[in-house]
Amino acid sequence: MWMIIDARMPREAITRLETLGEVMPLSTRDITYPSISGHPDIFFCQTPDGIIAAPNAPAHIIRKLEESACLLQGEKPAGSQYPASCIYNAFVNASHMVHKLDYTDKTIMDTAANKKLLDVKQGYSRCNLVEAGGLYITSDKGIQDTLEAFGLETMFVNPRQIILPYQSHGFIGGCAASYKDLLLMTGSCSHFSEGVALRAALADRGVTIYELYEGPLWDGGSIIVVDQEEQ
Repeated sequence: MWMIIDARMPREAITRLETLGEVMPLSTRDITYPSISGHPDIFFCQTPDGIIAAPNAPAHIIRKLEESACLLQGEKPAGSQYPASCIYNAFVNASHMVHKLDYTDKTIMDTAANKKLLDVKQGYSRCNLVEAGGLYITSDKGIQDTLEAFGLETMFVNPRQIILPYQSHGFIGGCAASYKDLLLMTGSCSHFSEGVALRAALADRGVTIYELYEGPLWDGGSIIVVDQEEQ
């Protein structure tokens, strides 16, 4: 499999990911602000129907994704400032899309037309949300309230424990990716207060947390996982 990551991810985490498949580091300049300039979820939206890419996403990664026949082309480029910087940062799974729907790129909206669309105030929805085993893990109270209103099971992780360079803190979705029966996590459960409870809750759902390094949670704009066997 392939994994798109922020090139600035801790080296130990990259080394562990390389045992799972091919790592594609992402880095940009002069497109958006430094803290998110290497974040995959700023330039790519992962959906069950394919990965939607911003037109100004790094060309070498787009070429690689074209080989897997899983690439869809977004309409608008990712922008330098919010909200233009969040138009691909939607959370999409088999049943739901969660985003500030006024900001979502049209290609994502079209792809998610058959899903339940949950409109939230948080434009950086994917940064703040990851789902594993039916548990929606978020660091945004507004997202949590919306999900619970629709009967979805949630767990809140305090974002103040998460590192995001150049910012006061990061977000839980940016630290993680769900892949089959694993939750890949850039950081260790021993470094945040909800870690033990999260590990237990996911174990009850048959999901194992795969810690990428022994350290605090590090927000790298999530990990885009491309499983070629599923394409």
